[in-house]
Amino acid sequence: ADSTYKDLELKFKIVSLSKITPDLNGFDLRGEVNGVLNVLQEDDVYLPIGNLNIADFTINDEVQGNLEIGIVGNRDLTEFSVNTRITDQGVDKFSLIGNIYNTSDFPTAQLTANLQGFSISPFNRLAEGVLSDIRGTVDGTARIEGDIRNPSISGMLGIQNGGLAIPYLNVDYELSPNSGVRLFDQNFQFEGV
Repeated sequence: ADSTYKDLELKFKIVSLSKITPDLNGFDLRGEVNGVLNVLQEDDVYLPIGNLNIADFTINDEVQGNLEIGIVGNRDLTEFSVNTRITDQGVDKFSLIGNIYNTSDFPTAQLTANLQGFSISPFNRLAEGVLSDIRGTVDGTARIEGDIRNPSISGMLGIQNGGLAIPYLNVDYELSPNSGVRLFDQNFQFEGV
């Protein structure tokens, strides 16, 4: 057998997303996965390609739309181009486009996230016990750069129909119509709330 040649192809057809993803604290991910992951190796040259479609992608019981994931790696697996989007009724609600670099001890990212009418209510579980009824949709762009374990995130997101409750204080806050969140370093700065 030739150890310098490998052609690994994984085909997904009507696979439940919850069956192939690890447990993620605060997230219940569901949907139907279809697509192909392929890694071809010839000598020291690789060609990794992945194209997956997750129909009815759901986060914490809220359907987001269809999730498309496209990933292409370079010849030596040091760079991966990422093109991911969630589309609902012909509208890209979320996209993540850019590159992941695998040239140091830990991968680094240079990615751009775009959001349009993206619901934030599925993220209530992340604030469970402190906040509740996190609601609204967000629009905007954010850059994600650096070590993927703790990246720098910068950008501006507008919030529509936003609000949240603080059960401990028995209060519910409605955000003003022109609210926004400025993202920088590891901070979220609310503006116009």
